[in-house]
Amino acid sequence: MAHWEAKTNKMVEKSLVRSRLADLRTRHAANLEERRAKLSSMLATEDAQYEQEFQENLETPEQVREKMFERMSYLKGKREDERLAEVNRRMDQRFKSTTDDVRKEDGTFYTYGTQIEREKQLIDKRRKLD
Repeated sequence: MAHWEAKTNKMVEKSLVRSRLADLRTRHAANLEERRAKLSSMLATEDAQYEQEFQENLETPEQVREKMFERMSYLKGKREDERLAEVNRRMDQRFKSTTDDVRKEDGTFYTYGTQIEREKQLIDKRRKLD
């Protein structure tokens, strides 16, 4: 009888182990499904949020036209400022070149500037030689 009881005990133990293992597998599968559902829900929420942000950031055709008009106005103003600066520079240059006193002073200033630069070069050359 002891032999039969030992076999029965082993069969009961195996049955218990199998049922526990099946229970663990069932719980693991349920837990996995629960996590999948939670992640799916989070993903759907995030997608909805991004879609809403995208829709909020879309510009209407009027807004696009308004931005283009502002940019065009800015560029026109910039081009006009550059044109006026060039006109003023050329008028100043023409004034200097047509006025004898200014032209004479400009030539003298240029000559002095050249002499000073030459002196600097000679000093540098002497330093190098020393």
